[in-house]
Amino acid sequence: MILLFFSYNLFQYFFIQNWLIAQEKQTIQTRMDEVLAYLKDTNHAQNGLDIQRANDFLDKINQESQMIRLLNQKGEEVFSTSDDFPEDEIKPKLVNRSELDEVKINEDRILVLRAPFNEGTVEIGRSLEKSDELMKYFFFVMIAGGIGATGLSLLGGRLISHQLLKSVNKIVDTMKRIKKKGLKERVQIGAHKDEITELGMMFNDLMDDLERSFLQQKQFVEDASHELKTPLTIIHGHLSLINRWGKEDPKVLERSIGLSLKEVDRLIQLVAELLELSRADANHQEDLIHFDVIKPNVVIDRVLENVKLINNDFEININREANEHSLIKIPSRYLEQILLIAFDNAVKFAKDKKVIDVRTVNTGNLFTIEIKDYGIGIPKEDLPFVLNRFYRVDKARSRKSGGSGLGLSIAKRLVENYGGNLLLTSSEGKWTQISIQLPLVT
Repeated sequence: MILLFFSYNLFQYFFIQNWLIAQEKQTIQTRMDEVLAYLKDTNHAQNGLDIQRANDFLDKINQESQMIRLLNQKGEEVFSTSDDFPEDEIKPKLVNRSELDEVKINEDRILVLRAPFNEGTVEIGRSLEKSDELMKYFFFVMIAGGIGATGLSLLGGRLISHQLLKSVNKIVDTMKRIKKKGLKERVQIGAHKDEITELGMMFNDLMDDLERSFLQQKQFVEDASHELKTPLTIIHGHLSLINRWGKEDPKVLERSIGLSLKEVDRLIQLVAELLELSRADANHQEDLIHFDVIKPNVVIDRVLENVKLINNDFEININREANEHSLIKIPSRYLEQILLIAFDNAVKFAKDKKVIDVRTVNTGNLFTIEIKDYGIGIPKEDLPFVLNRFYRVDKARSRKSGGSGLGLSIAKRLVENYGGNLLLTSSEGKWTQISIQLPLVT
């Protein structure tokens, strides 16, 4: 800003200075034209120049800080008039054509214009002292104005920048508070809406996601540690038992090895599910880019055949209301995995009524698969949390049945990765229904 003011004032100063000099030159040239015109007319009318009348006329038109002088053919002064002008400092000079000079006398600049007349010369001198003095005042005014404008600009710029950066400073302060106090701190959003406010809102959204991810990660580690601790403790106990006296007792040895292998199988299954959930959380960008367009009815038939083969004591009914030519975007292996998780839960928690109803329907732009069992159901207070990782309604019963609480979380994540929804409804002691909704290909 200072450089801008300096450049502008410098340009303005030299522009006005040149304009004033041009005006002075124009004034002295106009005066010369008047003098020559009068002298020519008087000389022509009277057949010779009337010195007295010419002198009287020149006295009248002469101005302050100016000189008018007439020289004969010998360079001698015929008459002269001046007012507050150093006439003696200007030496007479004969010229053959108009000539404009700028001379300096005692630090004062003077313009001298000479023009030929009757083999002599007319000289007009004009002092630039007043113009120079005006430029000095103008220079000081520009300096003072530039300094004042710069000061006001600095002050105004600071006030404006402080106001503009107020929201940014809030974000910085919030970051410092987050560093000291934790992830719960948020930027206070004002009533006015601008780009900085949007930045603050976006920052709060990112912090919400970060806090949620951090809490999920913390919960995941705690739950995984708890789930891994139980089978490891059991294995350690059996190995200790074998080490103490089981080596000599075949029955104790056989039973401990069998139970340990069972717990190892649980560990393998748990680790596999954790890896699967981790892959689902990673959102598998490659699968999303190179997705498969499949007919879901074909996959459903294949899964139903396998489920009936393994659970031949269950009655599985299917009601096909969806268009048999429907298409969805999801790899067939993922749809199989989602269906197997749903059927596994239906079989695992069934009671005396070993019936599973399957229904497919097109609802708007969604292909919906409903799997309903008539087992133990889910209490109303537990229903919102069943899809969370490691959550089990009856932990003792679930562990006995081999569940880890990860199956439905994996299914939910896979369905959401491909733009769908997984919904769970239940009536305790009566039934549970899993609804798998995936977008149709149009």
